[in-house]
Amino acid sequence: MNPVLFLFTFTFICLSVTCPGWAEPEYDPSLVGWWKLDGNAEDSTANGNDGIAHGVDFSDPKSAEFDGLKSHIEIPDADALDFGSSDFTISAWIRTEVVMGDLIGDILSKYDPEARKGFNLGVLDNAGVGAGQSNFRNLFFGTDDGQSDPQWIDRGRPGEAVFIMALTDFDGALYAGTYESGKDKTGRVYRYDGDSNWVDCGNPDPANSISAMAVYNGDLYAAASHYRAGGSSLEASENTTPGGRIYRYLGGADWELCGELEGHEAILGLVAYKGDLYASSLYHPAGLYRYKGGA
Repeated sequence: MNPVLFLFTFTFICLSVTCPGWAEPEYDPSLVGWWKLDGNAEDSTANGNDGIAHGVDFSDPKSAEFDGLKSHIEIPDADALDFGSSDFTISAWIRTEVVMGDLIGDILSKYDPEARKGFNLGVLDNAGVGAGQSNFRNLFFGTDDGQSDPQWIDRGRPGEAVFIMALTDFDGALYAGTYESGKDKTGRVYRYDGDSNWVDCGNPDPANSISAMAVYNGDLYAAASHYRAGGSSLEASENTTPGGRIYRYLGGADWELCGELEGHEAILGLVAYKGDLYASSLYHPAGLYRYKGGA
């Protein structure tokens, strides 16, 4: 573990110990550290793990505001903060803006990038990763002990997928959008159901692929495309139906058409950005579109 730094970092996050009906808990002597952020970054336990604030705004009582760029609280490493293989608990009040145009980031991190050892707790908001939005405001916790496992566990094949074109996390489940070859085959959406099981959530469109997915205003959206498989050294698809349409998921195997990118057979990207949903074309002509609602 890095012997120099214990990072308590935030990006576009306000950690607060105030909320409606909230009462400050009684002091627990087993706490390793308790940072109330009430005007400073001092540790309220007897361990003396005081933080060093860098660009943090303490103007509001019992809270700290971070600018999302350089603000963070650095806590020097100490024996009490070396958790080893023991269990530990993290508790924090955080607030973020819902409408954003950037990543959110870490809540708490202690990690040595050279040794690849440590842990981090944060909020994932991965817009524009690959061809869609894989995560939207998902709480993430990860640990690493410098080990790499070369083995992959087979989690099954969604339907008759030849190519998994999109993966996204929605409502606590993992969804996959597929390209399926064959004259009568269409792109479909599947939900992971554990082990090697995938639940068919329907084919929103007669085109051969679901090329991108994103979560927007609490709903799952999927983009249908005609994928030119020959460009990936695969056999050309016998299904030549043009795509370019976007659908909203209604549950089960039901989908609602939300519109079409006129003149485009395929959609590359689908991303929520600053409160709007955007879609981009895969093939010529290039195009970027913003959803205005309706169909």
